[in-house]
Amino acid sequence: MKKFLFILSFIFFSFSVSSLEIVKEIKNASIEHKEIIEDSYYDLSYLKRFDFKLNEELKGKKTMYFLKVKDSDPEELYMELTSLLLQNKFDILLYKTRIYCGNDFPAKCYKSNPFLEDYAYNNSAPFVQGDPENQFFVLASQKNKNKKTYVFVYINQGWWTYPILKLDILETKI
Repeated sequence: MKKFLFILSFIFFSFSVSSLEIVKEIKNASIEHKEIIEDSYYDLSYLKRFDFKLNEELKGKKTMYFLKVKDSDPEELYMELTSLLLQNKFDILLYKTRIYCGNDFPAKCYKSNPFLEDYAYNNSAPFVQGDPENQFFVLASQKNKNKKTYVFVYINQGWWTYPILKLDILETKI
């Protein structure tokens, strides 16, 4: 698990092909799908239920991952990812756990920023049909010289016996 989180830290900062290749080598973790959209808006309307609003429009390079992490616990994964973000100087803007997200949160979260490719619902069903008791959400940001990076992590378990992650990274220009 620690190896997985260390490798994910490379994804947060480099977005390089080599880091992606490293992630593929992690035992019990696999990248099921990845999409990069160069000039895209990111919809946060699903977060209004938490009285959360950013005072800026989120538009930039969006990279979205669908990861499976076998032989893992969703809560442990959530805690370690949150810790990793903090260690790497990200500000946690919002986090929600389990039922506090709401029964309809999996569908609203996914449908606000879906994968463009979803043949036979393979990329959406695991998130939309997940168990509300095993869902975790983190939104974090980090400001650099000329860009701000947002990381959206949604973890769920229920479609399968192991956790899945939707990891979205948005790089905006300042």
